[in-house]
Amino acid sequence: MADQEDDFFKRTNIIPIQVELNSEYGIIEVQSLGFADHDQCLKILELLDTSALYRKLPELLDYIYQLGCDENGEKRYYAAAAISKLATQQPFHDLNDEVIVLWAKSGDPKIRNSASVALSQILKRGPYKSNVLMLLNNWISSSDNSMLIETALSTFSLIVDSHSDEALDAISTILKTGRIIHFTSASHLFGIVYENSPDLSIERLYSWLLPITNSSLSWMAGLLSLIYIRLEDATVEGTRQKVVEMIFNLWDNPIMPLHLEMQEKTTIKVEEWAREALAAWNKESPEVLNNYKALFGELYEKYKVERRNRLEFHLRRWEINREREQARASRRRGGNSLGTNEKVSYLDLMPQGLLV
Repeated sequence: MADQEDDFFKRTNIIPIQVELNSEYGIIEVQSLGFADHDQCLKILELLDTSALYRKLPELLDYIYQLGCDENGEKRYYAAAAISKLATQQPFHDLNDEVIVLWAKSGDPKIRNSASVALSQILKRGPYKSNVLMLLNNWISSSDNSMLIETALSTFSLIVDSHSDEALDAISTILKTGRIIHFTSASHLFGIVYENSPDLSIERLYSWLLPITNSSLSWMAGLLSLIYIRLEDATVEGTRQKVVEMIFNLWDNPIMPLHLEMQEKTTIKVEEWAREALAAWNKESPEVLNNYKALFGELYEKYKVERRNRLEFHLRRWEINREREQARASRRRGGNSLGTNEKVSYLDLMPQGLLV
């Protein structure tokens, strides 16, 4: 028997170690297996294919659950990986009830992350893809447990590459229900989706914002638009028209929730884009500059039938403030009144400044 054990350790490069374990009898020392790198971990996970282990599945699941609650992040990850491995052999329902949902309900975000990692890996491994997505959607849509909702959002953040649409659906559900407490997590998830697919993200923002039928959805979609949409993405042909419509409504649609607050935030965003466009004036290609100007030009045209052109008003105001600041800077340096040879101005963003 000893020879067989020695042979096992030589083949697997796994090291027997003594560890302390909390039990009903207090702290006891037991023999365990130690590993120092990922390859050794994989060897341990392969042992889960041993059918004899399943005869002691309850004890195994309890051990894995405790490991997923450990302070050591490496141990928590390996616990999640072990559950995803077991999911290839055991019913998902059992693993969820005995381990995953207990992690997911924890008030400790590190323990909830064990559930998120396990679920994301089960999705990648199969065969329970539909079960996992159904579970996540149920937590998002019908759960009154905030921890389950946070776990679901965290899980979607790990699978954005392959499930962007499902992640956006989850965000939409959060926004529609007006769960402000989860807006930060939903916003973080949206940011990950946006980096992965800005066109799809802007398309969804447009559908959430307009028409304004759900005040909570429109308001939160407006906030996400002002937080995440970049100038370079807003100027893409096909997307640009939607962005113009969104900005126009955020600026001047009186039925927009918290209209005055949203109007102020929109002004800040448009000014940010305008400054960025001017800063790129002598650096970007004519094609890129034309795209920038097209965005401002189309927004300017939206105001043709309005009593007041809000974009023109702000462009002129920003230009006056810019010239004053340049003059003050020049006087401090003792130079001429302009203090710069720069010819570009905010007014060049109006239609008459478009290149042909």
